[in-house]
Amino acid sequence: MRWFDTETRSAKILQMMERKLIFKSDQLSRKLGVSEKTVANEIAQLNRQLSGTALIDLTRGEYRLYLFDIPSFVKIRDEITKPIRDFENPQIRISYIADVLMNTADPSRIDDMAEEMDVSRSTLNGDLKRLKSILSEYGIEVIGKPNTGLSLKGDEYEIRRFILENNYELIYNRDVLDKDIWNRFEALTQQYGLESNTVRLFGRYLTVCLDRYLNGYPVHFPHPRFFELKQCGLYKPADELADAVSESLGITLPPEERIFLTIPLAGMRNPVEWGEIGNLVDIGEETAELVQKIIDVIRSETDLSFQFTDELDEFICHIYFLTNRLRYGLRLENPIKDEMRAKFPLAWNMASRAGRIVEESVGCPVSEDEIGFLASYFEVFIEEQRHQNQRKFRVLVVHHSGGAAQRLIAYQLRHIFEEDTVLDIIPDRPGCLDDVHQYDLLITTDRRCSVEGVPVIYLDEVFDEKILRQRIDQVRYINQLDIPVTHGSNSVLLSLLDDSRIFVFEPETAYDDILTRMGGALSGQGLADKGFTERLLEREHRSSMRFSEQVSFPHTFHLLGRSPGAALGIIPRGLAESGNEELRIVILAALPKEAEDDVTLVRLYEEIVRLSENQDVIRSLSGMRCYSEILHYFIADKPIFDR
Repeated sequence: MRWFDTETRSAKILQMMERKLIFKSDQLSRKLGVSEKTVANEIAQLNRQLSGTALIDLTRGEYRLYLFDIPSFVKIRDEITKPIRDFENPQIRISYIADVLMNTADPSRIDDMAEEMDVSRSTLNGDLKRLKSILSEYGIEVIGKPNTGLSLKGDEYEIRRFILENNYELIYNRDVLDKDIWNRFEALTQQYGLESNTVRLFGRYLTVCLDRYLNGYPVHFPHPRFFELKQCGLYKPADELADAVSESLGITLPPEERIFLTIPLAGMRNPVEWGEIGNLVDIGEETAELVQKIIDVIRSETDLSFQFTDELDEFICHIYFLTNRLRYGLRLENPIKDEMRAKFPLAWNMASRAGRIVEESVGCPVSEDEIGFLASYFEVFIEEQRHQNQRKFRVLVVHHSGGAAQRLIAYQLRHIFEEDTVLDIIPDRPGCLDDVHQYDLLITTDRRCSVEGVPVIYLDEVFDEKILRQRIDQVRYINQLDIPVTHGSNSVLLSLLDDSRIFVFEPETAYDDILTRMGGALSGQGLADKGFTERLLEREHRSSMRFSEQVSFPHTFHLLGRSPGAALGIIPRGLAESGNEELRIVILAALPKEAEDDVTLVRLYEEIVRLSENQDVIRSLSGMRCYSEILHYFIADKPIFDR
């Protein structure tokens, strides 16, 4: 079963027969983790390759190797047992060293491994240094003894984790599992309706389990909590599979190995369909309480009134499996985590906070892969919030041409807008704009057309749909909220600012004084009520909203209608105040309490998260003094608010 030792099972059999000459059929079967039928097929293939030089014969249940032409046999043997190795690749070399150390009872000499790979001793020492660093993450040490060699010291479970997470693809052939075992495995996974990712992971655990156990490396768990899995309902399918494997190979897998096989089930992703597997999962009150804490904390810290409805049960299940993955050291790779972070910054920020809450509860760090999985749920919650109380969007299209040109634009626009959008398309003629103020947006091909109080988008008969979507998005999120549209910008924040709400502070200023001055300015301009600053300070003392050491977002509600207000504080050199030395940007917001949704706040969060993650933007913004400079920067130089 070892890729590095042999390319195929046939090569493994030949190596074993050459060393011992006589093997019982059931011994070979157990050593290789395959049925006796599979062994017989492999030996038949070997005999065809060895024709005239040697023969492996079966007599009374024992295989015997007979040699006829030793020089010719050696040549054929070397071809059969020669692994496919690319030792010019450092990753291959490191994996090979790890594989040797993990599967050799006696210490391994550096010179022997260097000779095997045809590399210098210094090259191998460099590879060994990198391997030691990786193994240390699993609590595994490489022990060197003078004049003896290298060996490993670590828990078998951690060694298996290393193999699964680092070496699996390089060690095992795709079809390494015996067909009889694989057929039983597939039948069981179908019975329980396991989804494809869980099946794949379960198969990997089974492969590593059989390989390590049958070669004399039984698993021992580093913590008693692993034995709690015997009481988990998901132990049942793992136990049934272990019985099937034991029957097929004529062995008995001990309880520890069955627990090992339970781990990928206990830590699976949420099933697409629950089916029979749903009857085995007992979520428990502990997980529900943890989810409620996540919801309460994020609601409190963000002031977003999320309605966790349809996805709540699914989210609870996800947290259940997530905590299991953390407890039992199971890592899932998330191939789209970087895209999630870039595309959905607010959801990622919320997921990170949720991850910290889970980490505090379980006592294990939450990886960015897991943060990415959590972010997908929060993005769904955010999108539901966007559309929860949104009224129908009304668009008037005025076209100066008729016929096919008008129909083409109509087709393109209907492709862009949602089905519930009111889309009226009329020709350009006198009086066509008499009722324009009942619309949220005017789209026209006439660049001379302008209307007071209604945003206008000009377009050609053939236009870029992506750019138009961005400009429509601007109107949806800004104009709808009674915010004046800032020409050329897709930003709520920029549309809420002007020179009177830009402040520059010296290092000696106290943070509370910054909030008092900025909040007072909003109250003085009629954008917030008189009690706004007091409420703001109280909320900030209770739970400060910091996206990074450099950017803070103090905000609370005002009592003066539906219009939001904002101010920007710039601290070029940071504050002298302890704990705020790195603070450079303060974005203060007064949000309308009368608003029935969180659209403004959601969009502001998204923009500020993007800003806080961009060091170049923070550095540049810290040196600015006026609104026009800021506006030009974000429109022309750094359009980071475009979606």
